Amino acid sequence: ENNLQSFQKQTDYKIRVLTRDPRGKRESMSSQQLKQMWSLPDPKSVVVILDASKGNVLNFNSGDKVAKLLPDRFFNELTGRLGNLYAVRDQGENGVVQ
Repeated sequence: ENNLQSFQKQTDYKIRVLTRDPRGKRESMSSQQLKQMWSLPDPKSVVVILDASKGNVLNFNSGDKVAKLLPDRFFNELTGRLGNLYAVRDQGENGVVQ
């Protein structure tokens, strides 16, 4: 969390991490509640989504200004390399996000 805050202060870009675990008993927020809480859509934000119910556990949503710097193919590559079953097996779900 400190690294994310430091990154935001230095760059004015935000990285948000959302974890979804269908195995858990916690009540989840709706998409609308998350958007309000994080002031989304924000052109300078990246939302990293870790969803344990998916075969590929990582997904990314980026704002317009981020997309100009890092195209979709960049995030597709990250998803394919870091979110696949082999990476999760070797590093664990927490490890692929770090």
